[in-house]
Amino acid sequence: MPFFASSEEEAFFSLYSKSYKGEACAKNLMKSMTGYGSSEIQAENYKFSIEAKSINHRYKDVSIKLPAELAVLEEKIRKLIQNGFSRGKFDILVRLDKFEANKSVSFNMEAASEYVRLSGQIAAAYPGVANDLSVSALFMIPDVMAKPEVFAGPEQAWEVLEGAVVEAIGKLEASRAQEGMGIKAVLKHNMSRIRNMLLKLEQITANLPADHMAKLKERLEEAIAGITEDTRLVSEMLIYADKISVAEELARLKLHLDYFEMELESTEPIGRKLDFLIQEINREANTVASKSNSFDASVYVAEIKSELEKAREQSQNVE
Repeated sequence: MPFFASSEEEAFFSLYSKSYKGEACAKNLMKSMTGYGSSEIQAENYKFSIEAKSINHRYKDVSIKLPAELAVLEEKIRKLIQNGFSRGKFDILVRLDKFEANKSVSFNMEAASEYVRLSGQIAAAYPGVANDLSVSALFMIPDVMAKPEVFAGPEQAWEVLEGAVVEAIGKLEASRAQEGMGIKAVLKHNMSRIRNMLLKLEQITANLPADHMAKLKERLEEAIAGITEDTRLVSEMLIYADKISVAEELARLKLHLDYFEMELESTEPIGRKLDFLIQEINREANTVASKSNSFDASVYVAEIKSELEKAREQSQNVE
């Protein structure tokens, strides 16, 4: 579960995760970078266990652990991850358990004879060295005594293993999709709250230029008698009043919010885009606060920034 700034948002995530559980396997959903999947495949004399985990990462980082005799299959598994995901840190673990269903062993007489021959040669060359090679010692030499291999080679093992790896990766993807839907619900909630704050800001700041103009003119009239509407001073006052207008910033904020919500429906990886848009919304909000020079406006800007921080924490985990 991703980080939550409030119990309200955690409730949102829980609700939407349950609602979309049946759709988690669908393609082209907004995905989290956190997920888990596992699978097993078992036969009479072996069992493969696969675990696939991922967490958030700026790029794509894949770590694969395989039994030593199957190490050459790493690239095949890596390609499955590379082709299926765009970002995240992935850990893939493959375990092979061998059972002794067939307890027969083979004795390599040719190899044993060679070891006996070499032992005799060494003893003859070095009279002070005892030739203590025994039958039990021969049994300990891997070349002489060997249990039958489970697979003839890595390629034969891959014929069995591939399906189990694909299954684990599919479950990993479904897990990321399910959590992604929960994150999407929270982000929509954040954007909805920000829109409400924008409506308040529009109401508060709509008359700011006129109010500032009236107050400034009143003070100037007290100090200088006879100001008329066509004086240069009044013109400068109008320019100043226009500079403190935040209508353009609020309009850009709305556009950024529209784009953000549109991206939430995208079928492509959007994590980096969301990070960028949050930065832009934050920048415009800061401009509104500094230009408006209004305490009431600064209160709503603070609320917007609080929601943006919550959204940023969520977007950090979006693929």
